[in-house]
Amino acid sequence: MTTFSIQQQIEEVEREIALREDVYKRHYTGSNKSRGEYFLARMRAVLKTLEWNRDNRDRRALELRPDFAEAAVNLGTCHQESGDMAAAKMAYRLALRLRPDTFGRVAQALAAAPMGEVWLDLAALRHSLAV
Repeated sequence: MTTFSIQQQIEEVEREIALREDVYKRHYTGSNKSRGEYFLARMRAVLKTLEWNRDNRDRRALELRPDFAEAAVNLGTCHQESGDMAAAKMAYRLALRLRPDTFGRVAQALAAAPMGEVWLDLAALRHSLAV
């Protein structure tokens, strides 16, 4: 049995919505239109639940184990993906305070899309994170 991460599940549901939305709009017309809208609404609800789980899983892990550096890195990545770079850097700083050896993962995450920046000077990156 294949196990998918929450992010992989989110991406799969997003693909399904994109594939099915046009089909539902063409197929479910007239008196059946509400059925197509219902199916799409259910898929969007699943997507919202998955996104909520992804965003809150690492926050909860840090509440339970405040010394869990991996959860801090993952939380930073979630914030970064949602466009909140200030919160992302705060989470990355926490990860680096907990475990300085996470610097490579933090640097890689900060360079990743969609909000990534290229850091050629690692000393400048460390300074920007105040580590």
